[in-house]
Parts: sequence; C-alpha cells; structure tokens
Amino acid sequence: MITFAKFQELFPDLCAQRVRLVIADDSLQGRAGMRTLMEQPPTLQVVAAVGTTEELHRACERHRPTVAILDLCLPEADDGLAASRQLRKKFPSLPVLLVTGHEQERAGQKAKAAGAAGYALKNFSDGLLWQCALEIAAGRTAFPDHRSRWLPQELSDAQRLALLRPQEVKLLAALAG
Repeated sequence: MITFAKFQELFPDLCAQRVRLVIADDSLQGRAGMRTLMEQPPTLQVVAAVGTTEELHRACERHRPTVAILDLCLPEADDGLAASRQLRKKFPSLPVLLVTGHEQERAGQKAKAAGAAGYALKNFSDGLLWQCALEIAAGRTAFPDHRSRWLPQELSDAQRLALLRPQEVKLLAALAG
C-alpha cells in the first residue's frame, strides 16, 4: 500500500493545496471506505459523505466543495451519470469524479459525456483516487487507464497486502464483499 508520504514525494505539485471533498455513495460501507481513504492525506478534507442525490445537492450548497466524488451506481436520478449532469447544471464550476468498484464498458466515455472531469475504479491501495481528486482540483481531467497503475509498481499486490494495517484489511474485505 502506498503511503501519502510516498505519494507526496512522487507528486509534490498536486499536494500543495487543500481540497474539500463531498462523497456520494449509496452504500454505507462505500461511504465509510471512501471517507477513511480520502481523509488520510492532510491536503484532502471530506466535508460530507452522503447516500442520496438530494443529500448531495444540499451538501454541495452548504459546504461548497472543491471536488464531488460520485459512485457511478447511485440509485436515484437513474445513476451517477445523471447525478453528474444535474450537479454540473446546478454547480457549473464544481468538478465531478465518477468512481466505481466494477469495471464497466465505456464508462469513462459516458462519464465525459455526463460532464465529469474524471472517472476511476475504486482502488484503495495505490493512490489512484488521491491523484484523481487532486488532478481535478488542479483544473485538469483524470481518466486513467484502469488496466495499469499510475504509480510505480515497486511492490507486487501480495507485498502490498502484507503491508496493510488490520483496519485496512477489514475495509478492503468489506468493500470487496
């Protein structure tokens, strides 16, 4: 598992700003996992984690986040794509990162069409979500090739798993199940 210190060493320019995040995921475990992950870096602050699009809109009005992270499979407003389009209409300057736990065909293209500034698979071990959120906050887009990792693979997946703390293993198991 990459630490934020290593991530910061690799991407110092991205880590120079404070980024306020709103997370929307219909799964309580998904919200908890994303909050835990995204609160590790000191440059990221989760200002709200919500389960519905209605709560998402209220949280964005109240907290004025830098980036909104939406699960692609939100049940209301049809899905995360529709929720992204709604957010872009209501908050045109708010960039959206769509995430999912399962690869979906052409999801990146659909996310772009829905006005999202990025799309990524939920990967809790290599800093991908940190990088996507920080790239988007910096005004860039983030549509990584999910078949390869963005960060150097100095460790195998087995080595990364061996370095996880017990609470991280529990989190990954809950999110996978």
